[in-house]
Amino acid sequence: MREKYFGLYTTGKIPDRNKPTLESIRKSRFEKIETPFHDLSELPPNAFEQKTIDECFRALKQFCDAIDEPDVPMPKPNQIHILPSMEYHRLLEKVGEDQARSRAEQTNGMVHKGHIYLKKLLDQNRFAVVLPHEVAHVVSFQSEHVAFSWKGVERTDRQIGSQFLTKPKDGEALFSGVHEIQTEMFAMGIRHLMDFSSLGLKDDPQLHNPSAYLTHFIVWTALLKEIYTAEHGLGYWMTMSNKDLLRGTYRVLKAMETKNKGTVKILAAMGSEPEDALEAAQALGLDQETIDTIKQLLETLE
Repeated sequence: MREKYFGLYTTGKIPDRNKPTLESIRKSRFEKIETPFHDLSELPPNAFEQKTIDECFRALKQFCDAIDEPDVPMPKPNQIHILPSMEYHRLLEKVGEDQARSRAEQTNGMVHKGHIYLKKLLDQNRFAVVLPHEVAHVVSFQSEHVAFSWKGVERTDRQIGSQFLTKPKDGEALFSGVHEIQTEMFAMGIRHLMDFSSLGLKDDPQLHNPSAYLTHFIVWTALLKEIYTAEHGLGYWMTMSNKDLLRGTYRVLKAMETKNKGTVKILAAMGSEPEDALEAAQALGLDQETIDTIKQLLETLE
């Protein structure tokens, strides 16, 4: 089965009696996950962290049911690893992150090969915000492996959610910015259903608002507003965005491309750094007010 998305071809697996179904492929990816780093010194979750992990998993299941994706394999507690700051720095070095020390200071969590690694945080609200984002990354890790052709690139190592990781290893990652903002929107859905009062947390805007990739959020919501109609409103397209993240599909991007030709190529090239969203917004021809808002936000992030 071969489908074309505006110059990007994906080759899906056709289920038959002799081949595993997509659902079994997804489940097997979780079953075979093994921690890749045995020499990192982990910290056991404290009482608050364990309650937050349990509540996040409960809300994740509820959210998947709400968007009609009840069969999504749930991540397991042993896929979550809490690390002291220096161990988190070592992790970034191990996975080849450039400027590992500065990245360790700027980030609080990451996913690698289906495992969540969280830096030990004293700010409980921040922990409750970061965890759902990284859990959403793990959930999207189940996306089907694909082959594709785009701009002369003949094949990928794999697809994770909306993001393609190309061959060779130093190849580019396509749709990495899109993948991050779809992940954060999914995380917002989880956080919306979490009972923070049961965790002893006071209400805080950061528990509900986008907490990461804010410049990308502005670009993505501006594009969503361009495609929604009376029949399919903003809520519909946000749900489609969440389902695309889970299934590695491109319904939202297809609608954006239909509305404004050339959108997909710009979004494919949009990276995950804050300034990448500004470059994309300008290339997409978004209105000046939106561009000015992104510029103002970038000034506060410097």
